[in-house]
Amino acid sequence: MPCCWNHCDPSGRVGRRSQKRCGGRRRRDRGSRDRGRRTRPRAVGLLALLPTVVEAVAPRPVLAAGGIANGRGLAAALSLGAEGVWIGTRFVASDECAAHPEYKRRLLEARETDAVYSDIPRVPWPTRVPHRLLKSPLTEGRSPPSRPIARNLLGDKSVDVLPFASAPPTIETVGRTELMPNYAGQGVGLIHEILPAAAIVEQVVSEAHHTIRRLPELLT
Repeated sequence: MPCCWNHCDPSGRVGRRSQKRCGGRRRRDRGSRDRGRRTRPRAVGLLALLPTVVEAVAPRPVLAAGGIANGRGLAAALSLGAEGVWIGTRFVASDECAAHPEYKRRLLEARETDAVYSDIPRVPWPTRVPHRLLKSPLTEGRSPPSRPIARNLLGDKSVDVLPFASAPPTIETVGRTELMPNYAGQGVGLIHEILPAAAIVEQVVSEAHHTIRRLPELLT
């Protein structure tokens, strides 16, 4: 029976083996610019990775992810053979997202170089894996506090947040949210305002249409 297979492949090696897996209908391939997933610094960037995987798994459709935050990124992914895109960080900076307001503010102020690899988020994962998140005193090598850095409010209760916990700060968090993982991909430098999710989708699609219509002029 055909199945829907969603696999994150930052290197392309898995993509070349994916044709043997249950006739998968869909792939998600993520370059090394993706928001905070288990990605190695040596992973291949999306520009080089995407057409390689598209060719390897054809005719199965591929979704592109990693550093895509606007319509130009969508247009680029489509031109490289993707059937669509998977956008992460841009939707953290949306009205509907429950991320802490300070987390969202940091996204708006960040540049692409502020999204760094770090193995700081360690709990509850059993092994250290690098994630991409915004720079903080902990990612820069500062010693962690000896006490909880924040609290998550759950109704009439609160839960302490320890250094190196993997959960990002939400609207229910009180404390030093800058020491918690503020996950972000390298597309963060393209985020300039907080908008409703629907407005983000409309903006991305509109910009993609404009970019694609302009391409023939550049090729003449």
